[in-house]
Amino acid sequence: MATGPGTSCSFLARLTSPNVPARRFTLLAVCAKADRPHPYVEGVLKAVDVYADILADGPSVLVGDTNSNAIWDHQHRADRSHSARVRRLNGLGLVSAYHAHHDEEHGHESTPT
Repeated sequence: MATGPGTSCSFLARLTSPNVPARRFTLLAVCAKADRPHPYVEGVLKAVDVYADILADGPSVLVGDTNSNAIWDHQHRADRSHSARVRRLNGLGLVSAYHAHHDEEHGHESTPT
């Protein structure tokens, strides 16, 4: 497990089933905050960049409060926006469980998340 320097608040752990050791996954927990070197979505992207190889190396879950939405993309550089984070995570094989389950586009949620 590790915490990410300058990556908002992040915590990485590899979890394994006690009954089936071969069944493991990586958990990246994040809480994006304004008072960090990389605020909000930029901090989440920084954490994803730091841990990309680990996240891509098998089943992974990103959980937490990312404090971002596509409606705020204009407040960030195009490569450090919410939509950039979605593309980056998709490239690692990760999708938003909420958006996949509800079949909704980012920024067009029918219910606040």
